Amino acid sequence: MPRLQKIEMYYDAAGRPVKTVNPDGSEQRVIYGKPKTIGTPNDFIPSPWERYSYDQNDLAGLTNRSESASYAHQWNTPKSELIDALGRTIKTMDHKGQPDYSNPQQFTNVEMEYQYDIQGNLTRVTNAINQTAFQYKYNLQKQALYTEHVDAGISIATLDALGKPIKGTDAKDAETLASYDRLQRPTMGWSKNDSSDSL
Repeated sequence: MPRLQKIEMYYDAAGRPVKTVNPDGSEQRVIYGKPKTIGTPNDFIPSPWERYSYDQNDLAGLTNRSESASYAHQWNTPKSELIDALGRTIKTMDHKGQPDYSNPQQFTNVEMEYQYDIQGNLTRVTNAINQTAFQYKYNLQKQALYTEHVDAGISIATLDALGKPIKGTDAKDAETLASYDRLQRPTMGWSKNDSSDSL
């Protein structure tokens, strides 16, 4: 009978996951605070406002240094999050997450910022070059009616009185329509790919 493999999971006193150990000895860790240096996840200052997530490659220098030497540039590149008083992520940073194209041996941090409305809905995502990557607008039931993406453009959803989608459009004039019976079961759907098509 083959030997069974196991994954070990560890939690802190608050019941939050802090470490996962894989069968090959690699690890993932979550640090609820800020490490004193990016390469010392065991030595950190606890904080409710910041969180660092390390994957297998980030920790390979600690768990399997010799075999991971060929991709040492991926060591210690965690993702960190700043958290507001309501527990929402307001800023993320991928440490050394993007090559510096003027110097391929160097890597730069990638930062994203997140804004919310008073109901806690995500309304805007700002990317690393201070450009609005996503923008959302919602109804009172917290359903997204308007979505704007820096590449895909604007998408609009129309809902009926019960909150079911009945029409959707996007930036290339694609369109979908839906109908329901009295029991609110979907009965028919129509779609077109762009303005040259017809429903």
